[in-house]
Amino acid sequence: MLFFPAPILLALLLNEARLKTVRNVVQTIMYAPHFISWVIIVFITMTLFSSQDGVINQWLMSAGFGKIELFTKAEWLRPMWLLQNIWQGMGWGSIYIWPRWPPLILPYMKRRR
Repeated sequence: MLFFPAPILLALLLNEARLKTVRNVVQTIMYAPHFISWVIIVFITMTLFSSQDGVINQWLMSAGFGKIELFTKAEWLRPMWLLQNIWQGMGWGSIYIWPRWPPLILPYMKRRR
């Protein structure tokens, strides 16, 4: 369902990135999960979304929103699992699309300018 269009969207976004440093950072963040263990992916998720000291919840609290209790509510299990799966496969899937993409979009890019 969401697994198929995610690599295509990432390839399009990487193609449109003007700054090479931005492109490299995004590539590293998106390709790394393919090469690391699920244990580490879950650890990263728990670190980011922890209800006490997670980065995401701290940002939400500073913006005036409430905490999101991802690990204590059963309804968050499936969305978190799906997002982790999409994140793990999206970078690797875009490797197949991104290098082949420019010949497909060059005629469109020339018309757009």
